[in-house]
Amino acid sequence: MLRFVWPWFCLLLPLPWVMLNLFKNVKNKRNSAAPTIIFPKLATLQHAFADARASSSNTPLWQKILVAIMWALLVISLMRPELINNIAYSKNVGYDLMLAVDLSRSMEIVDFSEKGKPLSRIAATKQVVANFVRQRVGDRVGLIVFAEQAFLTIPLTLDTGAASKLLDNLVVGMAGERTAIGDAIGIGVQNLRKRPEASRILILLTDGDDTASHIPPMEAAKIAKSDGIKIYTIGVGNKLDETLLEQMATMTGGIYYKVANVDDLQHVYAQIDQLEKSEATQKVVLIKTPLYHWPLFSAFIIFMVIYLINTRRYGYANEF
Repeated sequence: MLRFVWPWFCLLLPLPWVMLNLFKNVKNKRNSAAPTIIFPKLATLQHAFADARASSSNTPLWQKILVAIMWALLVISLMRPELINNIAYSKNVGYDLMLAVDLSRSMEIVDFSEKGKPLSRIAATKQVVANFVRQRVGDRVGLIVFAEQAFLTIPLTLDTGAASKLLDNLVVGMAGERTAIGDAIGIGVQNLRKRPEASRILILLTDGDDTASHIPPMEAAKIAKSDGIKIYTIGVGNKLDETLLEQMATMTGGIYYKVANVDDLQHVYAQIDQLEKSEATQKVVLIKTPLYHWPLFSAFIIFMVIYLINTRRYGYANEF
């Protein structure tokens, strides 16, 4: 879209016409008031200077048109034209989804299977969660990994393709050996609390008890509840504090799931996929491209054309 930063400069467009008419009127008044001189050889002088008078007073029409165009281009340049993107706000229907994945050493245990093929817990998690993320068109997805420590690996983003690829690079033990469920929830709350209400979701997957948190899991869950964040907990394996996981989910309006194989895990994420989507406003980045130099350059070209033609026509170059 084209717009002008200073559109009021268009008031300068008629200025040359006004100035010419003003000077013309003043000149006519002076001529009418001047005394008449009678010269006996007036006809001879008029004949001698006929060519000079014609050349100085009769400006070609094309030159007048070019001068008018040059002035208009200068005024347009002063108005500072610029090309910008359409100014709009798009409504993005989706939810803010923060995934918290346990990377403690026990996630290497091979007790999952798919089509008769044995899989470790982390391999099954990567496969199912990556597929889940790729299907999140319109949703903002983030990733927290935790074990003895918790880290925000992927901030909330609409680029679900990049997020699914980064999931494949997760390595068991990269965050320590023990499990800090409360700390993972705390990081999730920090990144979700400023998002639109009714769209804040935290999905926490773990295979062990909380053994390393600085923030008690139930205290973190209470904070999540006060910020309107729903926690969906997924338990993998047998050594789980299922009571804790269920209490955190119930308190915040989420659900606790216990999974034992890949099919169960896929079914859980399919159920979460049915969550009600909320509407959030997303701003469009405004990119401005200034265009004032184009009319300015065009005016300069016209000026040079007029100057060179007049120089050649009247021989002004001999004076330099």
